Amino acid sequence: MKVLFLIQGYSVAASRYRVLQYIPYLKSKGIETTISLYPRTVKENIRFFYSLPQYNIVFLQRKRFNQPGWNCSGEGRNELFMTSMMR
Repeated sequence: MKVLFLIQGYSVAASRYRVLQYIPYLKSKGIETTISLYPRTVKENIRFFYSLPQYNIVFLQRKRFNQPGWNCSGEGRNELFMTSMMR
């Protein structure tokens, strides 16, 4: 299983608490993990969206994606998880 974690930053407390501390455990269980910062430019957005099909799960450390074309319908084998609390 391949999981992409999108985080705010490596030095951000929320990223360390919600994602980074679990990476060694997930790797020990055979889960391939990739950590990436949120895309900031159009070029990074394009590269990001083209890379999505290679992951089984995309984990958003915060609800921050309001990009046009972002489809969270859950079709197929890919899933999307967000850690933000609903308000």
